[in-house]
Amino acid sequence: MRLLTVLAAVWLGGALAGCATKTINLPPSQEMPAAEGEARLSRDDNGNTVVQLKVKHFAPPQRLTPPKAVYVVWLETSDHEMHNLGQLKVDKDLEGKLIAVTPYEVFQLVISAEDSPNLSEPGDQVVLRTRAVAP
Repeated sequence: MRLLTVLAAVWLGGALAGCATKTINLPPSQEMPAAEGEARLSRDDNGNTVVQLKVKHFAPPQRLTPPKAVYVVWLETSDHEMHNLGQLKVDKDLEGKLIAVTPYEVFQLVISAEDSPNLSEPGDQVVLRTRAVAP
């Protein structure tokens, strides 16, 4: 019985270690001072970083000055390479979500307002930015 208890504790500890999640906040910017962003970082079974991004109080990009068509989420590596993670749609409640998977452990998360979601690098209208380190 004692061996079963020890094995169960070891298994549970390993399972919980694999479920480590880190939450980071994206500070507001001058372009959108009311905006709030939160990214939950975790690891998948392959060792990749899973990014679960949620934003609130995001004005539709058409209301920005100058008006834009979409928000795009970017990952900037430590070598300053930019990777387009996808389009971030904002709903009628001014909230949006995006889930992405990346092999990078340390990076900058950047949200920009753009004319198109199909870009290879962000424009000048960055709305939120923060440094991220996977758990």
